[in-house]
Amino acid sequence: MFLFIDIHTVKRSRFLSSSLGTIFVWPLSETKSETNMLVFSSRRLLKILSLDFASAMALYPFIIVSHPYLKNHETLIRHEKIHLRQQLELAIVGFYLWYALEFIIRWFRYRNRRQAYENISFEREAYARESDETYLSHRPFWAFLRHL
Repeated sequence: MFLFIDIHTVKRSRFLSSSLGTIFVWPLSETKSETNMLVFSSRRLLKILSLDFASAMALYPFIIVSHPYLKNHETLIRHEKIHLRQQLELAIVGFYLWYALEFIIRWFRYRNRRQAYENISFEREAYARESDETYLSHRPFWAFLRHL
């Protein structure tokens, strides 16, 4: 279950408002011991952060989706949850540094932005396991290394 807050209607209520868009709170995994994450629906923010490339992005502890209906896309949310776990394993900043470096290396190798993105180890793990509903409950530490 998740908490749904529409920022456009929140402005008239007791909650804090923001220009980010719609916010959803969703559990990080099926276990209750994990913290909650926030799912933002903001096409503008995602366009800026992903250089108009992605329909969703994990930015710990947030998941940003381009459209509100994507909050219900279980496979996409599961894919982004895998990225949240990867970010925690590499102390968040390490994840982004590794991700950027690996993207640059792959881009020089393939000379294609899409192919470089699809071959980043973090993405390969997330795409390979996004259909497995129980993956996060038994995922090994630093599992993305198997996809280098």
